[in-house]
Amino acid sequence: VFQDSQGRTLDYYGELRNGRANGRGLYACREGQKFMPRYTGEFRDDQMHGYGVKTWHAGEYAGNKYEGCFYEDKKHGKGRYTWNNGDVYEGLWVHGPRCG
Repeated sequence: VFQDSQGRTLDYYGELRNGRANGRGLYACREGQKFMPRYTGEFRDDQMHGYGVKTWHAGEYAGNKYEGCFYEDKKHGKGRYTWNNGDVYEGLWVHGPRCG
């Protein structure tokens, strides 16, 4: 269990170093935080960092999926985002927003 950069409590399963999520792992929402996505991939200092897959399971983003690179908890680098209506964007992201 840890808090992400936005102060939300998450269940974490994976590698730890110095008491923090580092290496490969998975985080999922806690009970009562139904709009939180699930992330499986690489972490550094409790943040999504490296390659991973983030999926949304509730709310307006239910069914959306991002697969690609993260940097300090944000989409960054090459990635593929699939919306729940079937639309896809594959390309570059810079500190969160897509480029293109």
